[in-house]
Amino acid sequence: MTIGQTFSMHIKNRSNHPAIITEERSITYHELYTSIHGMQQHLLATFGKEKQRKIGIALGNSEAFIEVFFAVTMLGWIAIPFDSKWSQYERTLVEQECQPDAVISGKCSLYPCKFETAPYSLEWHTDDEFLFYIGYTSGSTGKPKGFMRNHRSWVSSFQSVEKVFQLSKDDTFYVPGPLCHSLSLFAAVHAIHLGATLYVTKTFEPERVIRLVESEPISAMYVVPTMIHSIATVLSKKDKQLTNALTIISSGAKCTPELKDQLKKQLPYSSLIEFYGASELSFITYLSNEDGQKKPSSVGKPFPGVEIYLVDENQRNVSVGEIGTLCVKSPFVFSGYVNEPMATKDVFRGDVATVGDLAYQDEEGFITLVGREKNMIISGGLNIYPEEVEAVIQQVDEVDEVVVMSESDPYWGEKLVAILKWKDGRNVSIDALKTHCRSELSSFKCPRSFIEVKEFPYTSSGKIARKEVQQLIRGEKSCEKQ
Repeated sequence: MTIGQTFSMHIKNRSNHPAIITEERSITYHELYTSIHGMQQHLLATFGKEKQRKIGIALGNSEAFIEVFFAVTMLGWIAIPFDSKWSQYERTLVEQECQPDAVISGKCSLYPCKFETAPYSLEWHTDDEFLFYIGYTSGSTGKPKGFMRNHRSWVSSFQSVEKVFQLSKDDTFYVPGPLCHSLSLFAAVHAIHLGATLYVTKTFEPERVIRLVESEPISAMYVVPTMIHSIATVLSKKDKQLTNALTIISSGAKCTPELKDQLKKQLPYSSLIEFYGASELSFITYLSNEDGQKKPSSVGKPFPGVEIYLVDENQRNVSVGEIGTLCVKSPFVFSGYVNEPMATKDVFRGDVATVGDLAYQDEEGFITLVGREKNMIISGGLNIYPEEVEAVIQQVDEVDEVVVMSESDPYWGEKLVAILKWKDGRNVSIDALKTHCRSELSSFKCPRSFIEVKEFPYTSSGKIARKEVQQLIRGEKSCEKQ
């Protein structure tokens, strides 16, 4: 099965059922299908159907984004969501790498079907091994990193997610996050594929989320912990509770015990399900509301269809309770990075795949993450590679050396801290550094504080000793933080 292939069933059985609801309008499955088919006609008239095309989508959170995404993927083409938070430099790098045939942006005109009645089937141009989506996440080489997905990886994920999260066509999904990110995009596409109703809002605003959950029959909501924190904080300030029965599906980082307590107080009838995954590996483990109370530090047990192996440096399975590199065997994994065969090869180890996370498994089969082989930081549910931020700060001529690390934060989970050493007798203002970062990086990648040091600690091989630098952030050594 391919993405969108269930439309023929939805048109027969749920033609007048709401498919997408925005702040401006409600769109039935019949209307959605008609718009998709009209957009396909326009795309084919523009590009022909001789080869698979790549179409960038820069439409923000809107029904137009969903319509174009399905129009592209149902033609057997490849959709590439563009992030509005990218700097012009980042967007240029993405365009140079993936070379889309077109980028649809701004106010998108939806092309009406030229038939008197909407056709109820499309000519299929694809199978489940074809690529349908290129997503971008932060990369360690100073540019967004493209990852490729085929139809099968998502369709098989749908089935597993429905079982674990107990989702059906009778649910109403709400996706308050940006559709250009894989978490929100997956949830939105899954809702339409399933025949459910999808609520979409242009931006995330906690007051709006609260209002919608109170007034609309929303039953499932995909979020990151930062969003939960914002919602619960607003409710707390208003001394208010949300009494709706709501399934909150959270990923991107662990919810802290304090956040879970706050959620239980402000949304007492909600059920929290956390899951751990990666852009490359998709869904790996999940932690139910009940298991989360017993195993608060764990990321849970494997999703149906996912096999987990924890291995040592010699690729041998480690014992229960022993830390190893987490590898998965799963039908959900990606098809590789764009134009990066060596990086792709690093992920795949025979018939298993890994992103280098370190973990251990207890006697009951629960997985707990303890760190990352690489230095990736997750802030507000978004992946950040410190090497990229370091490279940007290093562009400032007055900077001699810089290390970017993370500091625990109750709101963001982790926040970026830049520790820097100036060249002899030279410096610039911290405000100038912040301005430079904002001009070259997405806002969420910009350090939230800077620490100035006179010297760095080094290892015997001459590299900066990151573990010792971490002491600076903890306040164990003298520093100037701004």
